[in-house]
Amino acid sequence: MKQTAVEWLINELIRVGYFENIKPNITFEQAKEMEKYQIENAFYKGIQEQTARALINSLNTSPEEYYNKTFKNK
Repeated sequence: MKQTAVEWLINELIRVGYFENIKPNITFEQAKEMEKYQIENAFYKGIQEQTARALINSLNTSPEEYYNKTFKNK
């Protein structure tokens, strides 16, 4: 399984003994959850953009051309 950037950073900070006055388990879990949320959102955004690009290509028109043809008064 791949290691995320946050997990790597946490492991490095533990390794060098950086944490002394905080509750690392709570802080680490919060950081991991935030990163998980960001990764999931990036995944869904990528799918949405890919779907939008495929739709635009299938219409054989640009977004501006579509707007002008569909909504712009002549």
